[in-house]
Amino acid sequence: MVTPEIKEELFKWLNDTPAYAAIILAKLNEPVTDLTQIEQWAYDHAWFWLIVYRFSVIAYDIHKKLMQPIEYNTGEEVIMISGYKKIYLVLKKIMQK
Repeated sequence: MVTPEIKEELFKWLNDTPAYAAIILAKLNEPVTDLTQIEQWAYDHAWFWLIVYRFSVIAYDIHKKLMQPIEYNTGEEVIMISGYKKIYLVLKKIMQK
């Protein structure tokens, strides 16, 4: 089952697909151009920084969502905890088995 949060991140990734395709096509063509040293460096390395930036934004968005309080059923009561705490409790329960 796809949660709304995962669906939102998938849409963000899909919206970036044309940019990734343009980068790949440009790198495959290797156009012969007369670029300055700075322009050549940007042409050679900008794709890496674009991808690092995009994954950083995705990681920050996920972090922001995990910091939001959610309801968690402990079996005895329902408590409000962060997403990180829920992940910890679920992993702890799995490890105890």
